[in-house]
Amino acid sequence: MKQLIKQILKEETEDDSVRVSKGINALVSLVKNTFPFIVGWVWAKEDWDEGMFGIYIHLVIDQKKVKEIYGLNYRSWYDGKHSVLQKAINDKSTYAYPISLLDYESEGIDAYEENRAIKDLVNDTYEIIPDEYKVEVNKPYFYQEAKTLEIDSYIFV
Repeated sequence: MKQLIKQILKEETEDDSVRVSKGINALVSLVKNTFPFIVGWVWAKEDWDEGMFGIYIHLVIDQKKVKEIYGLNYRSWYDGKHSVLQKAINDKSTYAYPISLLDYESEGIDAYEENRAIKDLVNDTYEIIPDEYKVEVNKPYFYQEAKTLEIDSYIFV
C-alpha cells in the first residue's frame, strides 16, 4: 500500500512538471521572437516547485547568436587550459546576465538593463499563459494565486 501511494504521488508530480513545462515552453517560444539568442530553459532547482511564491528557471543562451546580435567580443579571460567561454559551456555554469561572457562594458552596455528587459518580457508573457499551466501557491491565505516564474540565471551553449 505504501509503495502504491508513493507511485501515485510520483505520477502526480510528474504530471504537474509536464503540465507546467508545457506552459514554460510556450512562453520561451514567444520570448525567443524578441530575444532570438534564447534557445531553451531548464529548471534551476531539482525540486522545481519547492519555492513558496515562485518557480525558478535558467534560460539557455546561444553564445554565438548573442555575440552576433550585440556585436561584442568575448572577454579575454583564461584559466589555464580553457577559455572561460569554453569552460562555461562545458560545465553548464550559470551567469547573472545573458551577455556576461561578452565585453559589454567597453561598449557602455548596461547588462542589468538588458537582463531586466528579458525578465520583464518573461513576466508579462507569463501573465497571459493559461492558469492550468501555472503552479498554485501552496498557502491559501496569501494574495497571489499562482507562483511567479523567475529567471534565476543563464546557461550558455
